[in-house]
Amino acid sequence: MSRFIFLCVVLLWAPSLVWAQSTTKPWSYPYGEVQVALEQSQPGTLAILLAEGTEEADEILQGILKSTGPLIGGTSYKEQEYPRLYYVETSRRIDSATWMKLTEVLTQSPDITLAAPLLQFDRAEMVIRPELILTFDGAVDEDDIKALLKEFDLQRIRSFSALDPTYLVSFSGSPLKGFELSRELLLKDEIEAAEPNFIHDLPEMAAPNDPLYSSQWDMNNTGQTGGTPGADMHMEAAWDISTGSSDIIVAIIDEGVDVDHPDLIANMVAGFDAVTADPTPGGVPGNANSGDGHGTCCAGIVAASGNNGIGVTGVTWNSKIMPIRIGFGNYWTQTDWIIDGLTWPVDNGADVLSNSWGGGSASTAIQNAVSYGTTVGRGGLGCPNFFASGNDNGGVSYPAAYPEAIAVGASSPCDERKSPSSCDGETWWG
Repeated sequence: MSRFIFLCVVLLWAPSLVWAQSTTKPWSYPYGEVQVALEQSQPGTLAILLAEGTEEADEILQGILKSTGPLIGGTSYKEQEYPRLYYVETSRRIDSATWMKLTEVLTQSPDITLAAPLLQFDRAEMVIRPELILTFDGAVDEDDIKALLKEFDLQRIRSFSALDPTYLVSFSGSPLKGFELSRELLLKDEIEAAEPNFIHDLPEMAAPNDPLYSSQWDMNNTGQTGGTPGADMHMEAAWDISTGSSDIIVAIIDEGVDVDHPDLIANMVAGFDAVTADPTPGGVPGNANSGDGHGTCCAGIVAASGNNGIGVTGVTWNSKIMPIRIGFGNYWTQTDWIIDGLTWPVDNGADVLSNSWGGGSASTAIQNAVSYGTTVGRGGLGCPNFFASGNDNGGVSYPAAYPEAIAVGASSPCDERKSPSSCDGETWWG
């Protein structure tokens, strides 16, 4: 950490830098014809992701506090649910140029994978990784791709086969370089879209535990919760027509599903885990951590077994559940995980894609993944792609706001739009 102390002192006294007197300008990247601006609170939060296998985390973070103190006035740090990620709260305002140079210095350490200010979009918090997602023009060949990556000193990590030719690439230095690199790359004829890869901490999702059908007012509202009788989905009349088909597979794209749940196991098919920062629970793709119940709840609403004498009843209780894990910990995810989670079920037999999550900023790569499902799924007929619209009584959030998505909002037992003031009183999720 001694070089951090020296280099941060150099930054502090560098004549080209000035202390910010107003809110730092938003960091932005291209989305179609517009720029998506992310906000940064002031004084702000420094996000540190330690390298995998790093030992003595406390010693390293104490060194960071000491070395950066003259610049940002950090006094404490807090470990996050995302493995090896820590937030350092700051007490001093610095401008964007200083943030760039500070994070450049910190990422020179082999113990640090990234250092960047915590950014916000709507109610989501976002941390930029030193990675980009690039979509090339379909006419480019491998030599063109190699030449462009060399020109911008980018290293290829992997491709997204469903969105070919789309690649995840990395670069060295401050992750904040990703914003400018995205804009510069988009000026190239070979590039159709360029954007940073983000760690997302999305708004928390509700995960209630309601084991009795008589309590499921959404299926048959008798006023049992004090709501409006008849404000429901009229499921009993629908079940007279059909209780679902075992030929229909619904992908539950979430933080995983409890694959051994007694009310779900009969309808479970093989799933997929897109998460790379947290081990696959129990080694079973699509499984959920014991504390991550949101996806299991959503799977139960869709296809919990009916007429089995236990638990709840799903809307389409004979259909199949495909568990897809794109996050964990209510609710950590990444752009590249989302892309994989949206495309894998399309390529593996899903008929319907259910996404009871949302938040974060617009992304061309994620929109392309949504479009892939609606155009390629079911042998070219397309998979309906449902997303949560957001329940805070505001505008429709992404990804639900994409034209290829079907936005779904909640209603209350009193036949109101779900909001922080609706009669359910469940203010923790909307």
